[in-house]
Amino acid sequence: MLLVAVTGDVGSGKSSLLEATATRLREHGRSVDGFVMKAGPRPQADRGADRYDLVWVATSDSLPFAGRVEGGSVPYQFNDTTWERIRQWAGGAPSAEVLFVDELGKLEAQGQGFLAIWPQLQGARVLVAGVRESSLTEIEARIGRPFDLIVRADEPKARELLQTVCAEASDWERIGLYGAASGGLEMSLGSALHGVKFPFVGAIMSSSQCAVLSWAGDGLARRERVVWVSTISAGLKALSPAGSRLGPMLAITVQGILFTLASRVLGWNRFGLFAGGFLAGAWAASQGFFVQYLFMGKSLEKAYDTVRAWMSRQMHIEAPTLPLLILGLAVAYGVVAGISTTLALRRPAPDSKLGAWAKRTRSATEAPPSPNLGQALGMALRDLARPMFWIPVVLVSGILAVSGSKWEESLWVALRAVAVALPLFAGVRMLNPLRISAWLRRRRHWGPAYALESVLGRRG
Repeated sequence: MLLVAVTGDVGSGKSSLLEATATRLREHGRSVDGFVMKAGPRPQADRGADRYDLVWVATSDSLPFAGRVEGGSVPYQFNDTTWERIRQWAGGAPSAEVLFVDELGKLEAQGQGFLAIWPQLQGARVLVAGVRESSLTEIEARIGRPFDLIVRADEPKARELLQTVCAEASDWERIGLYGAASGGLEMSLGSALHGVKFPFVGAIMSSSQCAVLSWAGDGLARRERVVWVSTISAGLKALSPAGSRLGPMLAITVQGILFTLASRVLGWNRFGLFAGGFLAGAWAASQGFFVQYLFMGKSLEKAYDTVRAWMSRQMHIEAPTLPLLILGLAVAYGVVAGISTTLALRRPAPDSKLGAWAKRTRSATEAPPSPNLGQALGMALRDLARPMFWIPVVLVSGILAVSGSKWEESLWVALRAVAVALPLFAGVRMLNPLRISAWLRRRRHWGPAYALESVLGRRG
């Protein structure tokens, strides 16, 4: 559930903003429920009104709620009949798409007032609460979680922002679900295939990831947001305590970007999705070559050409050049992934299986504290010690050595690979999804942050 606070001082327009938003959503056919407070006369601008009426947002019915009492220990006397109506309403576990509760203040900061019904208001997709700014911190402590988004009632675009949040929450909820499913797919199927050294893992995983992307995007109001499914999946891989991170994270992220660009440019249709799958599959086939070229530079191509020349002399086999080999594999993988993606679009999403993957991912995912630079470098050194890093490096160095190259050149291959890989591995080890989420929130990108945190179990 997305939890939104509309804050401000007394008389700042919180209730008016909530009522206007609820009315607009209702006019557009959205399911709304809950109540807002309608203030009576105010003796002073910065003082509470003499009376408040409760207005039900679903019907616009009004009930007396509170009247000022001078000289009492509590400044207002509450209407018992209206309170009983509120308790009955909450007891029915309201499940509208958007719930409004107004207003949370000093009583709620003390654990009273509307907090008595708070546990029963968890069935909505979005809960929007009017909150006294002075009580915000105490109320967050009482409900056991921070608000996902805080909107000040007096900020210039508050109404536009609140309406957008309520309308778009379903997109980000879906992105969180499919991001978790995509991460679960990588952790389960991907890990199993890599573990048994199954051939053509890249083609299988890119096809599977693109199928998930096509199912996810098909239900989004703004389909270009599907790129965040891959981003979340890659972020979950950053939490992996063991195994390679750089390769899978790079593959998932770039495949998501390519898929989104193709579907954005060519349209959400069979051709656009085939192109998206094709590009993702092509990257899966070529990524390993690009990464190794980054590590070893032209020595990689020189070693391949040496082997190619030897095969031509000794075995009379004309192997393709390295660029042609990469192109051929990219086309083959791309066709497989493109066909798989378009076939997935023609079938309904396996919601039960995707939901099970997402549930397992959420329950198994725990964000550890971010390592400092020294710890990250230590982890990176352990990554460098893996055989899968050294096998291609030793192979290229050996080929250059037996082909007559100077020993310094063979040594340089290893030194360059370590010099390039060490900072990359350390940088990846320092990535933490919770830090990324906090960065997104500081820049008011509430949607991606909410989707990511829902996967990490940091939101309700």
